[in-house]
Amino acid sequence: MSPEYSEVEFYAKGTECSVNYKLSPQVFMGDLQETADTGAKDCGFDRFVLDKYNICWILLRMKVHIDDMPRWRDSFKIRTWSCGLEKLFFDREYEAYNTNGDVISYGSSL
Repeated sequence: MSPEYSEVEFYAKGTECSVNYKLSPQVFMGDLQETADTGAKDCGFDRFVLDKYNICWILLRMKVHIDDMPRWRDSFKIRTWSCGLEKLFFDREYEAYNTNGDVISYGSSL
């Protein structure tokens, strides 16, 4: 049985931040992808399982809303969960939280 959601903790390193000490958007998007990979693994369908069948995940669409980008040395966590499968499409939702547990970002992918 797969978990209700998967969660990964991150730390904003100085080398990942832009001039204003905030995490760069491309790094944050990479963190979302890493969390999605963990979520797929937790459900039993990570890239190594899919490789055996010569298939892969393809990201068709992603929507992300960011209220507060993590700053240098901030810890944050990203949570993701599946919304299920419809035909060939697999919906995934995301939320990112600061250390106070406040939602700082949310999004979805297909």
